Amino acid sequence: LTKNEASNIKSCLDSVKDIADEVIILDSFSTDETVAIAKNYTSKIYFKEWIDDFSFSRNFTISKATGAWILIIDADETFSYQSNFLDRLKTTQTKAFSLVRKEIYRQQHDSKQVKYPVSIIRLFKRETNARFQYAIHERLDDFFVNKGIPVSIQQDCFLAHHISTQPTHVLAKQEKYLKL
Repeated sequence: LTKNEASNIKSCLDSVKDIADEVIILDSFSTDETVAIAKNYTSKIYFKEWIDDFSFSRNFTISKATGAWILIIDADETFSYQSNFLDRLKTTQTKAFSLVRKEIYRQQHDSKQVKYPVSIIRLFKRETNARFQYAIHERLDDFFVNKGIPVSIQQDCFLAHHISTQPTHVLAKQEKYLKL
C-alpha cells in the first residue's frame, strides 16, 4: 500500500526483487515520485482512493496475487532473508508464517537506534484465502485461528520497519489513527 512513499519505496522493493515473482502495489494517488519508482519493479500498480480501511486495501492486493505464496510488506519496511529461505519455503508443509518485524527508530533524547521485535503474520499460502480483518491495526491472526490453520514462526527472514521520529510525522499518524 502506498501514498507518497518515494523516500521508502525503492529500498522496500529492492529488498524483495530477487525473490518475488510478482509485486503488487495499491497506490492512493501519490503526488510524489512513488509510482514512477515502483514502475521500475512492477506493472501491477492499481489505484484506489483511501477509504480509511487497511484491511480492505490489503485484501484488494491479495485478490490480485497469482503466486503460491504471499508476502505482505509495507513501503517503509525492508525484507531480509537467509540464503536457504526459498528452498525451505518450497518444501514446508506450513501454510502460514509469523515474521519477526524489527521496529527500528531512534530515541529523541540520545539518538540511539532501537530495534524492538514484534511478531506479525505476513507470509502465507494464497490457497488459504486469507483475509485481513479490522480497519485499523489490521491482522490475520483471527482468520487463521477461526479456520484452524496453524501458524509457525519463520526463522529464515525478518522485516525491518523504519519508523520516522519526526514529531510532526508521528503526531499526524497518531491523529489519523485516532480518527479511524
